[in-house]
Amino acid sequence: MHTYINTYIIHTYIHTYKHTFIHTYIHIHVHIYIHTCIHTYIQAYIHTYIHAHIQAYIHTYINTYMHYIHTYIHTYIHTYIHTYIHTYIHTYKHTYLEEESVKEWQRKWTQTNKGRTTKEYFPDVSERLKIKLQLTQNITAAVSGHGKTRDYLHRFKIIEEPTCSCGEGVQTTDHTIYECKRLIKERDRLKRTVTQTNRWPITKKDLIRRH
Repeated sequence: MHTYINTYIIHTYIHTYKHTFIHTYIHIHVHIYIHTCIHTYIQAYIHTYIHAHIQAYIHTYINTYMHYIHTYIHTYIHTYIHTYIHTYIHTYKHTYLEEESVKEWQRKWTQTNKGRTTKEYFPDVSERLKIKLQLTQNITAAVSGHGKTRDYLHRFKIIEEPTCSCGEGVQTTDHTIYECKRLIKERDRLKRTVTQTNRWPITKKDLIRRH
């Protein structure tokens, strides 16, 4: 009886120990395996996902930023060169050439002995270019001295006498403007207009510019 009891106790102990050992061993190893698999999977997934998305984001950001910089630089340079430099050079060239042209024109205009009547009206080339003059046949004749005055016709031997029909002197442009008695009414109207801002007799330069 005693032997049986001892055998039973030993058997029970061995069975319990075996069951406990196997259960604990399996539980621990399964737990470790599952934990390792999950940890490895999560680590690999997170690493791959984050790496891929960060790389894609950085790549996209860099491409977008570089495209923006390229577009900005290209647009800025194109606009700067086309607008500023082109305009500056064109304006400078145009202004410089115009100024030099006017200076040369003025030099030749001052030196020449021709066009003496016209010089009295327009001694300064640059001032003449500023005047918006409505040219008519009479104005052209007056400022050039090539009108149908008796002095002009006599010079080319078309008529025999240069004397004005008023009988007070040679009929020149100056005589017509300042002296001719046949044009007293017209001259009085002109004098009234002139004396509002100037003195009479007015120079032909101021006459053509202001009246």
